[in-house]
Amino acid sequence: MKLKEIVFAGALFLSSSVAFSQDNLNFDVYNDWLLGINLNMSSLRITPKKIDFSFLKNLYSMEFNQLNDSTYQEIVRDNWARREEFFDYSKDSCYTLINYSVVKGEAREEKVAVIGRVFDKKYKSLFELFDDLENGRIKDGDSIHFPILGMPYSLEVNKQEEQHKIVYLGELEVKRDSGDTYIIGEPVKLYTTKENGKETPNGFFSAILNVKRNKKVSIEGRLKGKRD
Repeated sequence: MKLKEIVFAGALFLSSSVAFSQDNLNFDVYNDWLLGINLNMSSLRITPKKIDFSFLKNLYSMEFNQLNDSTYQEIVRDNWARREEFFDYSKDSCYTLINYSVVKGEAREEKVAVIGRVFDKKYKSLFELFDDLENGRIKDGDSIHFPILGMPYSLEVNKQEEQHKIVYLGELEVKRDSGDTYIIGEPVKLYTTKENGKETPNGFFSAILNVKRNKKVSIEGRLKGKRD
């Protein structure tokens, strides 16, 4: 998998893990990228102010931080290519990408070009979406919208509820940078449990497809437990 595919996979995990509580949530993430063997070499941790996704034993990682009510930050670390990027957003009535900076490696021209991009009011941070979904404000047929690395993404939600178990299913609208070689191989599927009016995610599943290699890589997250 190339860096752009891995970064997108990280964004996909984060956007599909659609609920959290004041307790931290820790997921084991499995991928069949090597000889079709499903290996646990990745993880996802969600807290009220920070989301940390690590891929291939922290070879690649994505970090999302809600610094305050009006400042949102994304960090991408590629330890293989020795690159570390920061995306900073401010929020007034809507989100604006106010800065893109690189502390290691070379900046990407396509990201420099979108500094100053203003997102419509319907776009929310991952933390805001998590709060909406945890509290049942996302309904069947709704669309959710969020920025990832300076790009706009949308996910249309199909919600199936049976007693205390809920399944969310959605197709992600992919926004491509030049040179991207991936597409979504399967819909995003999220499993949650509803208790006392709140939803907690138990797991998620999807896949990405490398168009040039015609290779599909599965993505499966399993809730490991809660930490302090």
